[in-house]
Amino acid sequence: MKHIIAAVAVVVASLAFAPTLASAAQATGSAKGTVSAIGTSTVTVKVAGKDMTFDLNDKTDVIAKGAGTSNAAAKKVGMAGVKFGDIVKVGDEVEVSHKDTDGKMLATTVLVTKKAATK
Repeated sequence: MKHIIAAVAVVVASLAFAPTLASAAQATGSAKGTVSAIGTSTVTVKVAGKDMTFDLNDKTDVIAKGAGTSNAAAKKVGMAGVKFGDIVKVGDEVEVSHKDTDGKMLATTVLVTKKAATK
């Protein structure tokens, strides 16, 4: 009898946390589009004709060809690293993984899938 009561308690507890897990899953996402603007701590991406603005922070991962080399070179000369705008440019095609933080979309990863054509 004690085992049945314990099993029921475990099931009830897991059901109580199910909505929390579902809302956490809804708080993340990804978007693919073209960079339309870069601010000091934001990037705006045009996705299916709509601008989406993502916040950037020091934990945002930027993945692009040459980014690691540029960052290492900057650190070698005493800089903290390269700036986001030195790697990602307006017109680049990107995929942004993000999470909802305090009603804003925080970019966790920005993957450059295609660089903008150079003039």
